[in-house]
Amino acid sequence: MNIISKYSYIIALSAVLVACGGGKESDNGQRPEGSGGSIRIAEVTPPKNIFPQAITSQIEGLIASQIHEGLVRLNPKTLEPIPGLAEKWEVSPDGKTITFHLRKDAHFHSTEEGKLGNEVTSQDVKFTFELLSTDRNTNMHFATVCKDRIVGANEYFEATSKGQKAELTGFKIIDKYTFSISLNNASGIFLQILANPVTSIISEAAYKQNYENLKIGAGPFVYDAKFSTPKRITLTRNPNYYGKDEKGNSLP
Repeated sequence: MNIISKYSYIIALSAVLVACGGGKESDNGQRPEGSGGSIRIAEVTPPKNIFPQAITSQIEGLIASQIHEGLVRLNPKTLEPIPGLAEKWEVSPDGKTITFHLRKDAHFHSTEEGKLGNEVTSQDVKFTFELLSTDRNTNMHFATVCKDRIVGANEYFEATSKGQKAELTGFKIIDKYTFSISLNNASGIFLQILANPVTSIISEAAYKQNYENLKIGAGPFVYDAKFSTPKRITLTRNPNYYGKDEKGNSLP
């Protein structure tokens, strides 16, 4: 697919097609069928922001969802929640507490070629939901995700609006890879909300270095600063992405 116009904003996803075996050659010296390649997507209106919590348009969400990843995703056929960075979860009998278990093979993008980035941990998830519950101009989704839903989120938001320290009481870290979120009311759609790219998990360490200019996520594609320009965003495959296809080949 190659749709380009004079006034288009271009997003290039390199190796977006299934890269079987991480792009390794098969026994006959050829790359596996369907691996490699690129897709170009043209948009008339350039994205204003690709930081997950600041996105307000479909194209911004598309880009953010390639760089970042959330706890869950949606099955494209059934729209039911399926594992993302969380490999499994349990819902309490009253429906008000969800305990999540993170994958132990999920990492944020590395700033050094050939090296693994930081692990995705419960502390990063806590930081993400605290950020979503913070009163700041670029937090566009507090009302969508946290307000009146997560225990203590309203109080946290109010405290941050006054510059006060607070604790998000509805979020509990159990261990490095396990945490729980407590809700004010049983919610049948909370897991679906978590599949929205605005809830993508943010690296606390990377955010504190880059703030909302953050381009490091845990998603299947990596922001390519070398080839990206004000009129073009280029993403390349994340060689350390945890995803596998049905044959065990690395994705994307």
